[in-house]
Order: sequence, then C-alpha cells, then structure tokens
Amino acid sequence: MKSMSALLKILVVTMAFCVFPTHGRAATTMTLQTANDLFAAGNAFYRGQNFEAAREAYQQLLNAGYDTAPVLYNLGTAEARMGSATQALAHLARAEKQRPRDGNIQANIAFVKKAPVQSLNTTANELVVRESIWSRIYGFLTAREWLALLWMGLMAACTGGVLLFFARNARLHSIAHGLVLGGAGFMALVTIPAATQYYQSRVVQSAIVVSPAELLSGPAQRFTRIANLTQGQIVRNLKGSEKDYLHVKLDNGLHGYVKSDALLEM
Repeated sequence: MKSMSALLKILVVTMAFCVFPTHGRAATTMTLQTANDLFAAGNAFYRGQNFEAAREAYQQLLNAGYDTAPVLYNLGTAEARMGSATQALAHLARAEKQRPRDGNIQANIAFVKKAPVQSLNTTANELVVRESIWSRIYGFLTAREWLALLWMGLMAACTGGVLLFFARNARLHSIAHGLVLGGAGFMALVTIPAATQYYQSRVVQSAIVVSPAELLSGPAQRFTRIANLTQGQIVRNLKGSEKDYLHVKLDNGLHGYVKSDALLEM
C-alpha cells in the first residue's frame, strides 16, 4: 500500500505541475476588465490606423503583466506598421514562443524580416533563421505541451504499476507490464525535449539589440571592448546584471556586458 500511495502522490504533483505551472506570467497590476477594455481600445486604434496609440495601449498591457500571445502579437504588428522592425521582431518572437505553430505570427515575422528596414541586417536574419534539427524538434511544441506528453507517459506507467499490483490473471498482468514499459519508454523519449524547451523558455532568454552598442569585458565603460553589436543582432541574456549592464553571450561564444538600455528582451 505504501508503494501505491507514493505513486498516487507523484501523479497528483505531476498533474498540478502541468495544469498549473509555476512559471506563469508575472502578477498583473491591472484588473481583467480594465485590461479587456484597453485591449479593445488598442484594436480600435489599430483599425483606425492610429498605430502609435495602438502600440501605447498594448505596451500598457504588457507593462501591467499581460504578456500573452495576443498582446505581444498585436504590439509587434503595430510596431511593424510604424517601421520599428527591431522592436516588432522582438515582440513577435516572444509571441511565437507561446504559440509556436500560429500561422499569423509566423507570417508577420517573415514579413518583418523581409521588409527593407535598416534595423534588420543580414546578421540578425541569419541568427534568427539558422536552426539545428534538434532545435526544430523541441521547438515544435511549447514547454507546456512537452510537459503534457511527459505527464501522459507517467500516467500510463503509473496505471500499469497499479494494475500490476492488482493483476490476478496472466492477460491483465501482460497488459499492465506493457503499460509500464510503454509509459517509461515514452517518458524517456520526451524528457529531454521537455526539459530543453522548459530551460529555453524560462532560463535561457534572448534579447535583440535596439541600438548599436559595445560588448565590454566588464560592467563599466572602463573595461575592454570585446566586440561591436549592431542594431537587430540577437544575443543570449545570461541573466547576470550589474548596475546598468547586462551579461550576454553572442552566437560565436563571446560573452561580456552590454548597456541594458541597448537591449530588448525577447
């Protein structure tokens, strides 16, 4: 009975983790009704081609903690219509992380990349487009979707374990054994992609350079310049900040400090 109780506890904890993940968006500072009204106002501004007012409305929602895919998508689209390609790409990329198979988001990202705007240089395009096969595999689903698959495998294995405990004939025992092995095998297949996508979505954050800046060896102007960063370039935010500087890593492996006002998190 102790083993069965332990299995049930694991199952309950896993279900709670998948359905109510601890890595949700930040607490909001605006009521839901106010947010809905502001979102509707932003849409009305957008339809009236007042893109600056629309961007302001969506930005207020984002600042208040409503970092949802629709808000990010509309904000990025409004910025694109205003010619702010760098900021548009950053917000659309964040929306795509939440909805990786949304055709509208992908179409707008492709449009912004191809638009003849100076802030989008070939280096930024290469960094965005270049993906390994492994990246495409784990990026096909969101972190929550991978965790849901992991939960399904755990459920199958736990169900098989319970059936093994109560099995009274060879046929039921065989089915239970198959569920345990199948669930365990499925978990083995999806654990690494699930962990990778979770890590990528929550720990390894990207940022886009919104104004030309220097990559320095330390968090102050007195430190040695390592490289020049161009507008539109993608960097990896290592989450280490000191004063007005962020610790970042480039695609070629170089890492250093950049002024925080030169970056926009994706």
